[in-house]
Amino acid sequence: MTTIIPASSFTALHIRLYEPQRLLKPWVQCIWTLEGCSHSKLQKTEKLYPDAGSSLTFKYEPDGIKAVFFHNKHTLYHSLSGCERRISIRFTPSGAHFLLGLEVQDLAGQDHCLAELSPLLWRQSLEQLVNRLAMTDFALHMKMIQTWLIQCLAKSESPDLRTGGIIHEIQNLASTPYDIAGKIGFTRRTLERKLKREVGVTPNQIVNFSRIHKARQLLLRTEMSLADVALHCGYLDQAHFNNAFRKATFESPGYYRHRKLSQISNPPF
Repeated sequence: MTTIIPASSFTALHIRLYEPQRLLKPWVQCIWTLEGCSHSKLQKTEKLYPDAGSSLTFKYEPDGIKAVFFHNKHTLYHSLSGCERRISIRFTPSGAHFLLGLEVQDLAGQDHCLAELSPLLWRQSLEQLVNRLAMTDFALHMKMIQTWLIQCLAKSESPDLRTGGIIHEIQNLASTPYDIAGKIGFTRRTLERKLKREVGVTPNQIVNFSRIHKARQLLLRTEMSLADVALHCGYLDQAHFNNAFRKATFESPGYYRHRKLSQISNPPF
């Protein structure tokens, strides 16, 4: 599987996180690199959580560089090795649609070779990019990949900037998705179609991702009781919270808090 955003335990592999160039910030959350060492035997496995975004990872394999796209809707386990070389772009929820023209709802759950996906608008330029990467130093590659993405943006249809605002409001959990849609003149069905096409998930899935994300933060950064965390994240009661959290993360809120705080106290180096 393609990594989303590296978890804290991956720090031991010397992964580096970067902000995207200014023009890409509406569409790219972050970029991370793993330069890799052929002699390294270190391997780390972590649990990674969906946020409605997707990833494009350039994998440096013995038979060449491969651009792999991944969009997920579920929590997954992922392992990284210190001998691997990777550059990964983590898109915002609508980033892959507007930068690459992808209909991500049909691509969820598995890796896809980007060169085999439609539309073909950027296929030739992708092949040219990969060829240039193979002939230049790794230190220059992140800048080259971002330049390519900016070129893709220039060729794409005019992005609907309302999508980012809608998603941001939904993620803030301030009101229901359909209240938000009503404020901007969308019907319930229009909102659902728009997000399915551009983001690949439903409004309620974004709400669920956001609740779990907020709960995970509160469990680690506060001493709130589980009942209070449930209330702050919009769950009906602690039982509802426990069931939703376990379904999304494969563990109870209490165990998650214990496990993560133990990692912080005993960092995996």
